[in-house]
Amino acid sequence: MLVTRGTVAVIGLGRMGAAMAGRLIEQGFEVVGYDVQPQAREALQARAEVVESAAALAGRADWYLISLPSSREVEQILIQDTGLLRSLEPGACVIDCSSSDPRSTRGLAEVANSRGIAFLDAPVSGGPAGAEAGTLAIAVGGTVDALETAWPVLGAMAARIVHVGDSGAGHVAKIANNLLCAAHLMVDGAGVRLAAAAGVDPERLLEAVNAGSGRSAVTEAFMPKWVLNNAFNSGFTMSLMQKDLGLARDLLAEFRDDAMLSGLIDRWDQETERLGGQSDFTNVASVSLRE
Repeated sequence: MLVTRGTVAVIGLGRMGAAMAGRLIEQGFEVVGYDVQPQAREALQARAEVVESAAALAGRADWYLISLPSSREVEQILIQDTGLLRSLEPGACVIDCSSSDPRSTRGLAEVANSRGIAFLDAPVSGGPAGAEAGTLAIAVGGTVDALETAWPVLGAMAARIVHVGDSGAGHVAKIANNLLCAAHLMVDGAGVRLAAAAGVDPERLLEAVNAGSGRSAVTEAFMPKWVLNNAFNSGFTMSLMQKDLGLARDLLAEFRDDAMLSGLIDRWDQETERLGGQSDFTNVASVSLRE
C-alpha cells in the first residue's frame, strides 16, 4: 500500500491535466481536482476527490498544479474569478504547467512571491502518454527554492527537468520548443514527400535520416508513431499549436524581428485553416503526395 506523499490540487482536467493527476495518484499523492467543465470533473471522480469551484481548493493542498489552455484561464483562476492566490497561505506552491505568456507569468509570480507563495512556470513536453508514463520533459522558470519545493511533484511526472532561469523563462523555453517542433513537422514532412516523389520509400528514408544529421524528434518518433501509419492521434491539435505560435509571434514583435520565423508562423496559420483547428497537429507532416 502506497504511503501518501502529500496532496496536490490539480486545476484543469483535460487530457493533459487528467493524465498528470492519474500519474500523481499512482505515485502515492492525494489528488483533489477541479475543472470548469462538469464532464471533466466527473471523469476523475472514480479516482480522486473533485470540487466544484477553484475557491474550494484553498488550503486543501501542499501543491497547486495548473494545466489550462492559456494565460487567460490561469489568470481567471488565480486572480480574477476566485482570487485563489489571495486565498492561499504562505508556504503553498503553485506550479503552472500550462503553455502561457511569459509576461503574465512574471506578474503572477510577483503576486505569489509577495505573499510567501512559491510559484513556478513548468510547461511540459511529452503529451498525455508521457504524463501517464512519468516521462515528461519539463522546462522550469522560477527560483531555486521554489523548484526544490516543487521537486517531489515534478519528479513524479518527468524523466527530465531543466531549470532554465527566473520566472517566465520556462514559458519562453516552451514557446521556442514548440516553434522548433512546428518547423520540424512542416519541413520534415515536405522532405519525406519530396523523397517519396523521387521513388524512395518513406520508411527506408527515415531509417537513413535517423542515422544521419537530419534527424529530429519528428523523424525519430512522430512519423513512425503517428504519421506513416495515418494514425494522427497525438492528442495535440492544430489550434493548440497555433495558440503557442501566437505567443512566439508576440516574442518576435517584442525582441527580435525575424522574417523566416514569422513566415513559418504564417504558414502554420494557413495549414490550420486548411486542415481544421481540431485536426491533430501531426497531420501537417502527412507524407501523402498532395499538392
